[in-house]
Amino acid sequence: MTQLYQDELAQLYDVAVPDWPGEIAFYSHLVQQMPAEHPSILEIACGTGRVTVQLADLGHQIVGIDLSDEMLAFARTKSRQLANVRWVTADMRSFELAEAFGLAIVPAYSFQLLLTKTDQAACLRQIARHLQPGARLVLHLEKQDPDWLASLPQSEFAPFEASGEATHPGTGQRIRVSYAWSYNMTEHYVAVVIRYEVIGDSGEVVSGVDRGPLRMHCTSHDHLQEQFEAVGFATEAIYGDFRGQPFNSDSEETIWIVRKA
Repeated sequence: MTQLYQDELAQLYDVAVPDWPGEIAFYSHLVQQMPAEHPSILEIACGTGRVTVQLADLGHQIVGIDLSDEMLAFARTKSRQLANVRWVTADMRSFELAEAFGLAIVPAYSFQLLLTKTDQAACLRQIARHLQPGARLVLHLEKQDPDWLASLPQSEFAPFEASGEATHPGTGQRIRVSYAWSYNMTEHYVAVVIRYEVIGDSGEVVSGVDRGPLRMHCTSHDHLQEQFEAVGFATEAIYGDFRGQPFNSDSEETIWIVRKA
């Protein structure tokens, strides 16, 4: 694939990742339960600010951290008029901020980009250090169905499957988004390549770019529970969607709410 959008991947990512149903209202409801003396939110791996900017638009004080300068540059462009949002380039395993927060969130499966127990523990430890006592952490994880994992190839990627279309934020062109997956059973992660294709007026592919592969850890409930307890978090709830439905075998998402002791 040609790399026409190499400098625009942040924009393409921003427009291609929609909100999950009920997501922003879910986070905003938790913000309203924060103590008045600790009103700030910390978003880990905020990317282009899809969630951050919407919470700031609602009047919440929020800090977004991400390792990608390109993503944060686009986030800053989106939030020029907002005085209640701050962006920090930092690694989620080792960030240091001179502030303690009343709520931390890790949306959109970003925690699963940490592929080892060591990295996951380091991230949770840093989050715990930056939360006030009694503050909550929300982790939004992909529920990876065992049958789906078993269907994926392990030595190559499955064929690309289209997941939908979006509109390019700069040109107005149609962008088709497709995914190709593989599964590493030994190291317990899935890998995905995201393909963005510009679609012409007649439905033809004009150009395109691939992003990835991105690797996402297949994190088990038992493992997460151990990680939480090790850094002083107690599990408050596990939901299967952002509407507050309890997690079960039919759930498509996994949303943990844990609280710092």
